[in-house]
Amino acid sequence: MPTPGRRTLFLGLDGVMHHRNSNVAQFLSRMPLLEQTLGPSDIDIVVLSCWDFASDFDRLKAVFSPALRGRVVGRTVEETGALHKRFKEIQSWLRAHPAPDWRVLDSDPYDYPDACTEFIRCSPAVGLTATQAEAVKLWIQHPKGR
Repeated sequence: MPTPGRRTLFLGLDGVMHHRNSNVAQFLSRMPLLEQTLGPSDIDIVVLSCWDFASDFDRLKAVFSPALRGRVVGRTVEETGALHKRFKEIQSWLRAHPAPDWRVLDSDPYDYPDACTEFIRCSPAVGLTATQAEAVKLWIQHPKGR
């Protein structure tokens, strides 16, 4: 359950937590970098995923490391349509669970309008790198409105 007033990180999995063509051994290989990046911050995680099993929230949370599992507070509901699909999912989530400040780590720029300054793009061929991790750290250190 999201904590009112906490900041939220919307997190894609494919192309973020591992590269898009990962094999089983590489699955979620970027998790340690995300753990290190978030550290002891007050960030909630909401998963953006179209994985079939993602509809079972407990099963989805179980793929996260113990250090992050307690921060995973939800998942978005998949939107239909092609234009800015993930952005629409996030907006629906935020209407139901207002967050004062949020960012999104994802790999597909077509899922977001150009004006979405909250979008931190990962390369689908690589996943989360130190560059995107640094952008998240800057957000953690300099939250909006504080």
